[in-house]
Amino acid sequence: MATLKLLLYKSNKNKLGQFSLALRITKNGTPKYIHIEWLDQKYWNAKKSEVRRSHPYAEGINSRAKQKYALAQQLITQFKIERPDFDLKVLVDRIKNNRIEISFFDISKEELDRIFLKKEYSTYNDCFYKNKLFLSFVCSDALSFKEINPKFIKDFIAYLESKDYKKNVIISNLSFIRKIYNIAIKQKIVSADYYPFGRRHKYKIRGKSSSKIGLVEEELVRFAEVSLPFMSKIWLAQKSFLFSFYLAGMRISDVLKMQWDQIHDGRLYYEMGKNEKRDSLKIPQEALEILTQLKPLKTHHNDYIFPFLKGISPKDKMAINEQIKKMRSTLNYHLRKIGKLAGIEKRLSNHISRHSFGTIAGNKIPMRSLQKLYRHSDISITMNYQQYFDHSITDTALQEVLNFSDTSKK
Repeated sequence: MATLKLLLYKSNKNKLGQFSLALRITKNGTPKYIHIEWLDQKYWNAKKSEVRRSHPYAEGINSRAKQKYALAQQLITQFKIERPDFDLKVLVDRIKNNRIEISFFDISKEELDRIFLKKEYSTYNDCFYKNKLFLSFVCSDALSFKEINPKFIKDFIAYLESKDYKKNVIISNLSFIRKIYNIAIKQKIVSADYYPFGRRHKYKIRGKSSSKIGLVEEELVRFAEVSLPFMSKIWLAQKSFLFSFYLAGMRISDVLKMQWDQIHDGRLYYEMGKNEKRDSLKIPQEALEILTQLKPLKTHHNDYIFPFLKGISPKDKMAINEQIKKMRSTLNYHLRKIGKLAGIEKRLSNHISRHSFGTIAGNKIPMRSLQKLYRHSDISITMNYQQYFDHSITDTALQEVLNFSDTSKK
């Protein structure tokens, strides 16, 4: 467990030659120090671990030091019962802020650190901004889990709506809060009786079906036929969109990370960024033609196929993630310009390539084959996704009902 000691921390010295009176907390051999006061060495009684009475403010300093020590003892006892594997940083933070109860933001910070250590930088950034947004509403990092009740959630929703956040963004932020709350319940920090989501008289998160409208075949042909300056940014935006489509709507992040050494014998070997699944695809002729056009950019076997991440090491996942975030908006800007040139009224973005594949695939491909192409772990995910694009059953059913008009004319 953790041990405590009040001491004069001589590794921390100010410009006046004074040392830091600190509370040292040690857990598993790792020490953390909480600064209390700057002190001349002559005023410190090491045997009694207190400030000598000769110091003009000895009583006040000793009182503060004892309060910190007592608070630390209380928290350590509490942690020993509730969560013996606690993070030392969380304990130190709560002592500094004089808080006994574990807050929502203590646990969210732990979860963010865990995600970061796993190098899941895209997920980390997403959760980081959700946490930051929630903190801007709460205005304090001392929010207890018991305070997060249905009314509190509705107030947060009203706050987000006042900031013009869309329905699905609001749902996503609520899901983050629910995730942290579930972690707290699992760690026995709060009773499940206080859980504010999902059950009767509590708040139920209801998602809004997002609009998934892809290009139809004729629109895709017009998009591909738009003539653009060779190797310009807008030309590369067009080719990356088409390359994504030709590879079953591959996510743009995976397209941008793709390297030449991932191609062997007409096949692409890659790992999906979203779920880290490894697989390979035979590269269609249309995609091979784009690769041929991009060959002049290749100087080394492990260069990126598209040059948007040039100069960034494939091992630097954080830098790659940041650059992809920037490139998404840049590419979307160019795609909208191409859409206008092609006379396409639909609002284009990188992800529309994936929706376009789903739209054109419709009911032409067996669901099991689509599952493989999409790299979905379960066919139910594919069926749920594809329902937005395959309207053949409802179209036929509607026409069957309206066929009476044709027979009446006869």
